[in-house]
Amino acid sequence: MEPTRNVIVIGAGRGGVESLRRVLASMAPPLPAVLLGLAHQPAPGAGTAGGILGGSTRLPVSYATQGGSIHTGEVYLAPPGCHLTVDAEGRTSLDGGERLMRIGRPAIDLLFQSAAAAFGGRVIGVVLSGADGDGTDGLRAIKAAGGLSVVQSPADASVPDMPSSALLGDNPDHCVLLEQIGPLLLRLVRSDTAN
Repeated sequence: MEPTRNVIVIGAGRGGVESLRRVLASMAPPLPAVLLGLAHQPAPGAGTAGGILGGSTRLPVSYATQGGSIHTGEVYLAPPGCHLTVDAEGRTSLDGGERLMRIGRPAIDLLFQSAAAAFGGRVIGVVLSGADGDGTDGLRAIKAAGGLSVVQSPADASVPDMPSSALLGDNPDHCVLLEQIGPLLLRLVRSDTAN
């Protein structure tokens, strides 16, 4: 029997805030999953999670907090300059410590690997536009744990390096245009809740 897919993790690289905004704008409530997202670079001058997304989604959006709980139907973003991870009790951790390779903070791989370890096959990982290979190792961990992986088509990405790396390194379950990602995610999580 397939696991219920109810944890979505999304990573956008440098310059990928607009991609994240567009995915979330296409996802209408109710969302029978929790969504954790991050971008390597916040939107200029956006001091809040809602400011980053510019009111483009009807889903509740907030910054994750140290030791905070995650709840179905809500979106949690990594605060600027902090790694974000999640544990099996559904609590988030923030780390402003060491930068990973060229990626800096936050690192997509850390979020994805922690979600895979905590929730296994319940996880859907999504890699969006970005410049480097961050997210590829995390998608591998999600797939190894029985989860699903979704990658934005490199031809559709403003910066194709991250999606290209994910395609080469992960053999994702879905590779689709940006405009198709939100509806795809809703189908994946809603079809599981209907079974």
